[in-house]
Amino acid sequence: MVGPIIYSVAAVLSGTTSQAFMFTDRLQDEPNSEAPKIQPNLSRANIFDWKFDVLHLEETEKRPLVWLGMRIFAAFDTCKHLKIDEHILKNWLGLIEDHYHADNPYHNATHAADVLHATAYYLNTSALESVLDPLEKIACLIAAVIHDTDHPGRSSSFLINSNDPLALLYNDRAILESHHSALAFRITLKDSTVNIFQNLDKTIYRQMRESIVDMVLATDMTQHKVHVNNFTNALEQVGEGETFPQECIEYLKRMLIKCADVSNPARPVRMAVQWAQRITEEFFRQTDEEVARNLPVTLPMYNRNTCSFPASQIGFYRFFINDLYSIWHEFTDLPELMRIYNSNFDFWKDLESKQIRSPQEVQDYLTNNPFDPNED
Repeated sequence: MVGPIIYSVAAVLSGTTSQAFMFTDRLQDEPNSEAPKIQPNLSRANIFDWKFDVLHLEETEKRPLVWLGMRIFAAFDTCKHLKIDEHILKNWLGLIEDHYHADNPYHNATHAADVLHATAYYLNTSALESVLDPLEKIACLIAAVIHDTDHPGRSSSFLINSNDPLALLYNDRAILESHHSALAFRITLKDSTVNIFQNLDKTIYRQMRESIVDMVLATDMTQHKVHVNNFTNALEQVGEGETFPQECIEYLKRMLIKCADVSNPARPVRMAVQWAQRITEEFFRQTDEEVARNLPVTLPMYNRNTCSFPASQIGFYRFFINDLYSIWHEFTDLPELMRIYNSNFDFWKDLESKQIRSPQEVQDYLTNNPFDPNED
């Protein structure tokens, strides 16, 4: 079982097409009687709470990425540092959100908002607050927003096996990550109404672009071990009371976006389960299409008729997340997140021991067992 789990997760989490739609200057407080009211737990005061529920935001706001993005970017004085008007930032967020596919169960604008939230949360920790300068922090936030732009809901392996034009364009290497960053920059730079970089000095822009692209490429899970090892080696150079070495800042930023990209296992259990259900359904759809098109099945364990939902999560936690979170916690010192993560890991192992297998069975179990140890 170990081999298939490792192969399946690496193949998929390495995640295209586009629909252009110009976002006009509108945001949260539209004069519309049908506009959903902001719930108490979606207030500005709570956006830096780790338990902030982006999934609930999806239910109450038409544009979760724009809603959350405007608030988070404002907290980092983004318009001031980029020397742009607020409406350009609004337009840009709307444009990027429109290039996420709403019909993807997982890789959609809500996922981008979730990764943005986790990125902002990490940037506000004492470990990172003084390490990165304001523009570096904004680069991290931008990378989070665009990191899965135009994701097709299929893995790079699927694109290779189906001879997708993107696989041919990028020579079967970092296909999705290359596309996400390339498309995001292309649509950003084409129009002054959305170009958030237009007023930056050319040298600063080049440095910022290089950093953003580097972070997006770091989300390619086929390079997971490389990035974790580089960060681990860099961290070993830091003595007690010393700051993170400047020459290793890129390793730090790669690690930051990687941990934000897979933050779901450390969210309160009901959120963690919902996210896991979403990615599992997306994997199921890929397997269904591969079978229908007589393509190689790249994720054999994600067959909706035979998959053990808890076992798939246990494999993901064990072979990717354990080491990632352990070394990240060593740097950031976030015991509450580790407590939630370990509790969730135990939750999945408990479900497997109870022989609960399907996503629906897991949902039924949660419905009938309302106590959530992560919410106390």
